Amino acid sequence: MVQYLLTIKPVKNDSNQDLKYALDLNIHQENNPEIIFNLEIKKSMIKSLESNGTYKISLSKLEQIIKVWLKDICQGYRETTISVKLPLLIDSQINQVIEFGNQEIPDLIEPDLSSIEPQGGAFPPLNFPV
Repeated sequence: MVQYLLTIKPVKNDSNQDLKYALDLNIHQENNPEIIFNLEIKKSMIKSLESNGTYKISLSKLEQIIKVWLKDICQGYRETTISVKLPLLIDSQINQVIEFGNQEIPDLIEPDLSSIEPQGGAFPPLNFPV
């Protein structure tokens, strides 16, 4: 069995955190790598990559990554590095936040405008006493 390593470098990454995933392939799988990536493997890849980092990987983004990786495997490359723009996990989970804070509308405080007077001219500046 031969090990193939996928390294994903998120674009605009401040922490230099690369995501890595390895596959052990036999000779038949090396010659036909497209048979490996069924839905179960894709879901386990997503779970493994997301648990290693702080990035959200969608199924469509993973399929793009796998497409590049398959080309490299077919050409005999054992290590593949891909730069991809990935959203943060926290950004993708922000819609799931439930906030039960104070929902009361505050009382309206009307301003006292009785001491404000124009200072002359067509559009005079307002004089606000302190």
